[in-house]
Amino acid sequence: MNKQICSIEIATGILELAYRIQIFEIEEIQKLFTVELSVGNIIFPSKHLNEKEVHKLLYNNLHSSICAFLVSIDEALEKAFGSKRLMEGSFLDNFRAIIYMFRCAFSHEISEPKWSINPKYRRRFKIEVPDECREVGIESFEFDFTNLNRENVPTSSFKGIAGLKTLSNIACKLLLEKNS
Repeated sequence: MNKQICSIEIATGILELAYRIQIFEIEEIQKLFTVELSVGNIIFPSKHLNEKEVHKLLYNNLHSSICAFLVSIDEALEKAFGSKRLMEGSFLDNFRAIIYMFRCAFSHEISEPKWSINPKYRRRFKIEVPDECREVGIESFEFDFTNLNRENVPTSSFKGIAGLKTLSNIACKLLLEKNS
């Protein structure tokens, strides 16, 4: 169980870093991709990045991080709790369904995540966030997947980095409780 929690914490850290890098100035980002050598500098990629290229790089980095984060949570929960069930009203099952829907959206279309809703998940899911898992006042998540299919996933849907950290906190709490 500790290994599963560790993978979620690592994915959360990478995700936080991807979010934070987005607020850097372009010159600072270019420095991140420069290796200084005594004979000159190597720049990755092998040219100076213009602003548009930097933003695309950061966008892709962020989406890759979100995808890895969601896959880590989904796999850890799968190992701990077994196959997903869709029991009406169960906190665990609603949480797992929400994670799974986000995972599918980012895994299938990483650069432009789109909802890919399996018919059995086309309904409403809601969870109340336990007090000890809340980040910046996020009290609940509610999604109506009834009519979402092949539509873009807005980043606001998971409430930004605070929402993703809240999801991470919930997953770790569930895994710790399972281990107790």
